[in-house]
Amino acid sequence: MDPITFFKQGKYVEPYHIVKMLEEASSRKTALSLSRFGHTEVGYASWPENQEWTWNIEYFSRYAGIDVDRDIIKAELTSAIREADIVGLYYPWDGTDFDKECSKATHDFLERIQYFPPIVCSNHIGVQLALFTMFWDWLKTQRVAIVGRLAQDAIKVFGEKGVTVTLTSNLEGFSQVDDVYQKLLGFDDWDVAIISAGVPATIFAPKIAKATNKIALDFGHALNMLVDENYQHDKTVHEWYLTNQQNHE
Repeated sequence: MDPITFFKQGKYVEPYHIVKMLEEASSRKTALSLSRFGHTEVGYASWPENQEWTWNIEYFSRYAGIDVDRDIIKAELTSAIREADIVGLYYPWDGTDFDKECSKATHDFLERIQYFPPIVCSNHIGVQLALFTMFWDWLKTQRVAIVGRLAQDAIKVFGEKGVTVTLTSNLEGFSQVDDVYQKLLGFDDWDVAIISAGVPATIFAPKIAKATNKIALDFGHALNMLVDENYQHDKTVHEWYLTNQQNHE
């Protein structure tokens, strides 16, 4: 199947439609999850069939929370893409050549597992929602848990937007997913989990949403941008590696 036709199999939704889905899920108190499959997720979901793409993103792997064997991550990602209610993807018509290459790798991965998500959106959905007033108007009516490295820093930003944060948790790597899962499972005072934790976020969102009948959103770099208006991804990755190398010396 040609790429354009292939990527039109799912129902494509824009931020407005996603907020309407969030409103409905919160009103009915039903589970809803969003997982994003970006460069690193697709790289590890493609292992070992597309090793070249995996090696393309290997540098980012530790920063992106990969601290276990590739085969474990691949299995978890393959499960997550089937379990997530909404899946963010890169498309053949996305802007950069690297994004287009990721779209091709995504195409190959989905054809191998013979699956296409029924509801899809842009992989940049986190940023789109962060810029969407309607999203914040809805979020202000919810109790929010924030998960990821920037959880504590994000409390102030969310508070300034009128959002009530009732729980925060760090999530550095996949090896911590079970602990964070138990933490959220054992604390009922939240309605929506905003997760910014690289590959673990993609895997964690559908797991926790399904287990709690709540809403979990893989928010990605949008949280970085909210906390730091001067955020630059590559610079942040480089600084993270420097800091963590020093911590391990």
